Amino acid sequence: MNRKFFKLYIIVPIPNAIIREEFKIEISLATSANHIIYGPKKITSAILAACPLPIFILLYIIIIKMVKEILYRVINCAIHKKRLETFEKLAEKAGLGKVPRVACVNGKKYTETKLCKMIEDKIISPKANLTPIEIAICLSHEKCWKQLIKSKHAKYMVVFEDDCRLKKNFSEKLDELMNADLGFDILYLFNGNWMRSLSRRKKVAKVGDLKVYRETVEYNPSGSCYVISKAWARELSKKMKPIKIPVDIFMGSVRVKSAKHYTLNNTRAKNDPPECWTISPLMNVFCGGGDESTQDYEAKKIKKIKCK
Repeated sequence: MNRKFFKLYIIVPIPNAIIREEFKIEISLATSANHIIYGPKKITSAILAACPLPIFILLYIIIIKMVKEILYRVINCAIHKKRLETFEKLAEKAGLGKVPRVACVNGKKYTETKLCKMIEDKIISPKANLTPIEIAICLSHEKCWKQLIKSKHAKYMVVFEDDCRLKKNFSEKLDELMNADLGFDILYLFNGNWMRSLSRRKKVAKVGDLKVYRETVEYNPSGSCYVISKAWARELSKKMKPIKIPVDIFMGSVRVKSAKHYTLNNTRAKNDPPECWTISPLMNVFCGGGDESTQDYEAKKIKKIKCK
């Protein structure tokens, strides 16, 4: 956001991170490394050292009201160590530092007995045309949403799948997007355009050199990378079960008309097949997840399992 107000910057060193506080009429906070915008308690001493007591008290009150804490999580299965190593190297170069890992739900461990119990408990719909792996992917994303919901201060979370290949400008561009106060429920930083909704999107903003669009019809972005608000995480968690459809299709079906589903636009690489849109302004993702895809398309679908 472009603002013409007086700016006061306070630099607070934290291990592997530098937090930049920008004080204006309101407070805009951004982090260049440790992937969390810290709450008031962590920056109190720095402000007190820099300001007279009355100004400190005023700034502290404003910070309590305005601070936005962003959590980052990467979903990774233990068998995909190389994927995680590659992601971590690129995340470091992109200015994020070490992104906390969320262990994926392992769908390969689901027995038919376990799946039948999940149907009985209304976690899964008996009519779900999904494999156990697809069920596990849904629940892996939900694990991230629940961490955001339980967080005391966080208002947003950036969720990555481990096959994201971040560009060096990721942190800088994300800061610009978050400081623009777009008011989204969810913002896709990678959108695979699997339902060909690109032509139906409406432009809502331009932030620096990034164009932001709004999805207006049901869509399938893939779940590779998105920023989700706490309120929207609650909404999705409430509506996902019993699980009927893949998580990315589900996310693109909930209140598309009334909620703010925002996205960056992907483009296609020169040699991509027509269905693949693999290049986001902030990252690349191989079409279908590359050679190490977690999918097992030969597995029996839930709807074909016979439960007693």
